[in-house]
Amino acid sequence: MKNLSCSTYYLFALLFSLSALQAQTIKLDPDFGIAGKILTQISPGDDKGNAMALLPNGKIILAGNTLGSPGNVDWALAQYLPNGKLDTTFGDKGIVITDFGNADESANAIAVQPDGKIILAGYTSNPLTSRDFALARYLPNGTLDSSFGNAGRVTTDSLSGVQTAFCLLLLPNGYIVVAGSSGPAGSVGFFLAQYDTNGNLNPTFGTNGFVSKFYSDHDNIYSIALQADGKLVATGYTELFGFMSYTLFFATIRLLPNGALDNTFGSNGLVKTSFGVNTIYAASCLSIFPNGNILVGGYDLGKKVGLAMYHLRWNAGSFIWRQWQSDNLNW
Repeated sequence: MKNLSCSTYYLFALLFSLSALQAQTIKLDPDFGIAGKILTQISPGDDKGNAMALLPNGKIILAGNTLGSPGNVDWALAQYLPNGKLDTTFGDKGIVITDFGNADESANAIAVQPDGKIILAGYTSNPLTSRDFALARYLPNGTLDSSFGNAGRVTTDSLSGVQTAFCLLLLPNGYIVVAGSSGPAGSVGFFLAQYDTNGNLNPTFGTNGFVSKFYSDHDNIYSIALQADGKLVATGYTELFGFMSYTLFFATIRLLPNGALDNTFGSNGLVKTSFGVNTIYAASCLSIFPNGNILVGGYDLGKKVGLAMYHLRWNAGSFIWRQWQSDNLNW
């Protein structure tokens, strides 16, 4: 499943394209919620949805965070019926709040297992100490799964400083890959961790279950996907300071199943894509086509959407890329 902000960019791009190409009128579904929209207040403070998943039965799960009392931010999970009403059989009248015991916490990614169990990934943070990777697994009714981690929760602190999970991937064997960033204060790099079905780190992945790569002072992974051959593709951004210039690149890496960089991909496993000097583009979602091509999407601070398509020539072993830029989503 993808981060909600990434999914939103992708969805809007698709809808606008269909409207332009086929002259279709896109309308809100009047049978969903109130005139096609839903607003859910979980607590008197701020609520935020970061990731969502669609269940096989048509129900919808939304994950994020909520600002409760006494001013702590906790994980929030809501489940809706296909018509947009809260599912009262899930959690407490459709809502589940999870507290890891710190002041600042957020669920940023979601995946649903074949058995219906729900996995969330994000972070838990104490501003006075550090921010850690965090995972939780829930039964289909919203109860924490006591067979996972510590009473349903897992926290991972690999390095002193900041670890933030933005995306997760459920592998065919049930293992879980979580990705984002990690590093000491003022410098973060690509970070991935792999867990077994019980929430334990997989020591055969990377170094003791971790993969950490620094390409600049600020690197981040926002989306991850699995190739048919078991290789992992992750995308986000990396930065470059030049003489009187600053550029943020799309950055995509490919890993072997054991977490090692795939040196046949790009330059030592990394491909950087710039949309020009002094442009600030971050990749936030990706898709892998059946032929192996990789489509990466993202955005910049100037309200534009960027797309990069990477074509693989397997017979020649070479790697080429193309890029397009869309201003304000008008193709």
